[in-house]
Amino acid sequence: MTNTGVKTAAVIVLYFPEWDVLSSLIKSLASQVSNVYLISNGLQIEIYSLLKLQGGFNKLHFLEGNPGLGAALNEGLRFAIQDDCDYLFLFDQDSLTPPNFVNSMLREFNKLQYEPQKIAVIGPSFFDLRSSELELNLFKRNGFAVWPKIGEVFPIECDCIITSGMLVNLRVIDPIQYFDESYFVDQVDSEWCFRLRSLGYRIYGTTKVMLGHRLSESTGLRVGPITFLRYNPIRRYWFYKNSIRLVKSPITAMVWKFRLCLNLLISFVPNIFLDRNAILSCKMMLKGFRDGLFAR
Repeated sequence: MTNTGVKTAAVIVLYFPEWDVLSSLIKSLASQVSNVYLISNGLQIEIYSLLKLQGGFNKLHFLEGNPGLGAALNEGLRFAIQDDCDYLFLFDQDSLTPPNFVNSMLREFNKLQYEPQKIAVIGPSFFDLRSSELELNLFKRNGFAVWPKIGEVFPIECDCIITSGMLVNLRVIDPIQYFDESYFVDQVDSEWCFRLRSLGYRIYGTTKVMLGHRLSESTGLRVGPITFLRYNPIRRYWFYKNSIRLVKSPITAMVWKFRLCLNLLISFVPNIFLDRNAILSCKMMLKGFRDGLFAR
């Protein structure tokens, strides 16, 4: 463990992972944090055997069935609180950290200590592990203002950030805010961030620390400033359903209600052509829209 003075932990959520990517992530984090928790929503027997041989983690916990991303992250939060950790890093199984990731994130967080407000979360910038092009700074900040200004290198306040790589300040969030498990997978992070902000907490992202991450199931299609990502029909269902739920939520700012609706409208037709099973994707997007609208 390279950092001193604070107790850090990392939770990795598993769902039928690719062994090489997961193994590299565990090895990297084992030398950087006090505790590594693996929370499984589904795990092949062969991966389980490889994990036991490799080690490098403190807990391997299996959830019954597949209750989703929010439930797995909440289990990691509970473990970190039980172990009296100061900070918890959240990771998807398809991320890859550089050797100095944790200390770099802590340094970025410490730049904010002069702020009188409650700093709850800070997240890194990202690049797609399958692409040589750096996809910098996927912050969703201030509604439509996504990209940093030229020369903007200090941590930037955000409306919300994606889960993987985020540093959660367990010392300030009181009582702890757990993820809404009913969101299952998509928009779990957005709902949680919006809720934190509604309670007076602040969220930041940094352009100074990079995290390798697989941003979707395969490399996306870039059209001008917009990148369309490829997903299976089930993910399309949850994205549409949960986006509509966020639009209806009182904790969602008006600019975000507009942005979410516009995103669903603009992406509908390209999604059909991007996905391998176009007809089923179309049906699932429409079903998700209906179920989100009528709270099914």
